[in-house]
Order: sequence, then C-alpha cells, then structure tokens
Amino acid sequence: MENFSEYLPKIALSISILTFVISGYFSWRSNKQGERDQKLNQEQFRTIKEDTAKANFLAINPSWFAEVMKKQESWWGLVTHTGHIIPIKKINVVSDDGKWLEVTLLTGDELTNNQLDYPKDVRYVALDENRATASVQTAHITMAYEIWEAP
Repeated sequence: MENFSEYLPKIALSISILTFVISGYFSWRSNKQGERDQKLNQEQFRTIKEDTAKANFLAINPSWFAEVMKKQESWWGLVTHTGHIIPIKKINVVSDDGKWLEVTLLTGDELTNNQLDYPKDVRYVALDENRATASVQTAHITMAYEIWEAP
C-alpha cells in the first residue's frame, strides 16, 4: 500500500493533465463549430434580408403594371381596394419610392363617345381635359386592366 500512495500524486496529476487536454480539445472544436454556425447564420440572414427587400420592393413598387402601361397606347382601368375603377389614359410619373402614380384621367365624354358602357363602379373621371391629372397611391390599387386601345 505504501508503494501505491507514493504514485497517487503522480496518477492524480496525470489524470488532471489528461482531463485538461481533452477539455481543451473539445473547447477548441466547439469554438470552431460555433464560428461555422455563425458564418452560416449570417449568410442565411443576408439571403433572407435580400429576399425580404425584393418582396418589399415588389409590394410597394408599381413597376409590375406601371412600366407596361407607360409604354402602351391604351386606356386603362385601375381597380382600387374598395372596388372602384379609375379610368386613365396614361401614367405620367411614378414616384421614387413607388408609392404614388401621377396619371392622366379619362373624361366621361371620352368613355361615352367611344361607346364604352362603363360600369357604375367608375367613380373617378376627369371633368375636362384641363383638369385631368391626378395622384393615385399604389397601395390602394389591387388590379389594372386594359379598357380600350387608344383611338
């Protein structure tokens, strides 16, 4: 027993050193895994942020209908979220943030002179050619459609 007690401090020291080395190894491995996960999370966050920015841009920017409508010579109906129809000749300007359209409205005479039986939901027509411009908030537009090819 006496021989064993003289080796006991050396055995305890060896076990402590071995435990320290194993603990250091797992700590290092865990740190590396954490760095890898953090990098992956940052890439995922950047991707999500970019996708959200694209979705937000499409939600507020009327480019999905405004660009086509600016190029074609047609009369258009903008349907609002309340179901009313705004008949327009053209889109003059789109605001920088995409939230507003400056449009030229059709007059009631233009609609009736071209034998268009426009529905009762058409509420916003210009009184005359001199007062035909209007600003429309794109958040209230749910649909755009072609009424008639411009004469």
